[in-house]
This record gives sequence, structure tokens and C-alpha cells, in this order.
Amino acid sequence: MMKLGYVVLFVLLISCGEHKKYNHCSRITLDDFAKPVLLESEIVDLDEPVMRPLRIYAIDSFLITKEDESEFLLQKYNINSWKKVGECFTFGSGPNEFLWIQSLQLVNSYIWLADGQNASISQFRKENILLLDSTNVEAVGKIFFEDHFRYIVVLPDSQFVALAYNINRKRLSFYDFEGNFIKTKGDFPDYGDKLTEVEKLEGFSCNMILSPHKDHIFLFYMQTDLIEIYDLAGNLEQRLHGPDYFYPAVNQVSQGDVLRVSSVDGESRDGYFSPVVVNDKVYVLYSGEYYDRNKGSSLQKNLFVFDNEGTPVKRYLLNTPIYNFTIDSKENFLYGLSNDPEFHVVRYKLD
Repeated sequence: MMKLGYVVLFVLLISCGEHKKYNHCSRITLDDFAKPVLLESEIVDLDEPVMRPLRIYAIDSFLITKEDESEFLLQKYNINSWKKVGECFTFGSGPNEFLWIQSLQLVNSYIWLADGQNASISQFRKENILLLDSTNVEAVGKIFFEDHFRYIVVLPDSQFVALAYNINRKRLSFYDFEGNFIKTKGDFPDYGDKLTEVEKLEGFSCNMILSPHKDHIFLFYMQTDLIEIYDLAGNLEQRLHGPDYFYPAVNQVSQGDVLRVSSVDGESRDGYFSPVVVNDKVYVLYSGEYYDRNKGSSLQKNLFVFDNEGTPVKRYLLNTPIYNFTIDSKENFLYGLSNDPEFHVVRYKLD
């Protein structure tokens, strides 16, 4: 009788866990990728050590780190000699200053720098950022938006698409090249649980990137192992869930007049981070680990690779976990940032 009780309880637990499911979604597993390839790292011995970099970018023969705690926000290194060759942009609200460089996007011969704090994006000539000293880098143009955003991407049709911090917007918001709002498209994922509007914005926070052929918009979610793929008009094409099948676990609390959303110890988990497009592939870090407020920043050892349509292609295991990366497409080296035991840059040779 006791054994029967355990069986019934086990079945009930399973059935309770299975009621959650994203709509219009396919599941992916680790078996969908090729056999994992273990990569061994080497230390990148820069002639001037990094401080606390948040992002790293490889552009032509330059390696660029984003350092919010330095006098200059972007530090430039020669990618072959590892010697520092320059720096640019200071903190502030003046011309050619930034409060928070949220993203860097290379489009043809221009570099676009988005400022997430003042809802703007600035266009620079690539050669000016790479070759000029800090006092001579001036923007070609600067565009302001009515919505603050988590992420913004320049589209091929002279529009922008953003993940807006606005509870009245849908998943994707579109703007013209003057910053005017055009439309908002796409529903936030639904898996059965009721979330407040603020919990929805934070629980479904994600990174956005254009596909290799620039015909799809990829969303990689950070608090659920979900990937969404949209066309350039904002129509959902597919959802991919996995490989661990977890959902956002967030909690809204009030502190006076301020609403805050926090992760939940033992329930929240980390999903996908730092997507990068190189040639015809999409590379992205994956965690799956549970949130631990005492642990600090999360490092990832899994690197997943997808093709232009979102089909799983390859999986790498990194012997030195990282939190952000870039890829030198010419030499096929991956450069990653780690903070264990201190902040430094590592390099992997991709096959």
C-alpha cells in the first residue's frame, strides 16, 4: 500500500510539471547537436591588463573591450600582437559620450553604438573608431527613441527593431531611421503561469541578433532556455525550447513607489547569453545552472552553434568558462572574457 502511494505521488508530480508548455514550440535536446567538442583555452597576455570588461568585440585586426570602470569606455588592442593601440569614448551626456554602451553592431562600413540609458544609437565610420585617437572620433549621426530598450538592432530595410522597456509594447518594436515609432509585433511567450507586466518584461529578458543571412531575428532568452525566431516584419516563425525545459522564476516586490523584480534562489535558472553571428553560423553560450545570489556572475562552459534557420549544428565544451565572447572570423579564434579568479581574456581555436 505504501509503494502504491509513492507511485501515485510520483505520477502526480510529473503531471503537474508537464502542464507548462510554450505555445507553437518545438523541443531541442543535446542529441540534436553533433557530438560535443572539447576546446582547450590559452591566456591572451595583453600588454595592458583588462580591468572589469563587460563585452569584447573582434573587428578586422582589432580586439575591443568595453570597460565601464575605465576613463575610456572602449579599449583597443591589436589582435595579432595583443598590444594596446588606443581608447575612445568617455562617460557622460555630451557629444560623442555615452552613459551605457549597451551594444555594438557592425553594418558594412559603419559601427552603431547603442546607449541604453538615454535611449539613443550613434553611427560612426568604422575606420574612425578603429584608427583615430579618442579626441577625434565623431559620430556621423545620433538618433533618439521614445522608448528605452534592452536591445536594439539595425535592420537591412533602414529600420530599427528593439526590445522596449515599455509594458504597452509587444515583443518587438519597430522604429524608422529618425527614431519614430512604427509598430509593435509579437506576443510574449505564454506557458500557463500568470505574470505581472513587470515580471513579464524581466522574466523574458533576452538578447537579440540578426541571422547570418540577415533574414531572421533571433531572440535568446536569459531566464528560460527558449529561442524565438521572427521574420523581419515581426512575425513569429518558430520557438525552440531546451535542452533543459525550464521557465522564468521571478518575483515582483514593492519598495516604496518602486517595483523591483528579482530572481528566486533555487528556482531561477540561467539560459542563453552573448549570441554572436560569424559567417553562416550563430554561436551562443548556454548555462542551465540555478541562480545563486551568493555566487555572483555566471560563467558558461557550453557553446551552442545553430545555422541560419535555427537548426542545431554543433556543441563545444569550454575548459575555461566565460561570460562573453567574440570570434575572429579570419583566423577562426574565439576570444572570451572570464573573471575566475580575476578578469582576463582567453582564446580558443575553433575547428
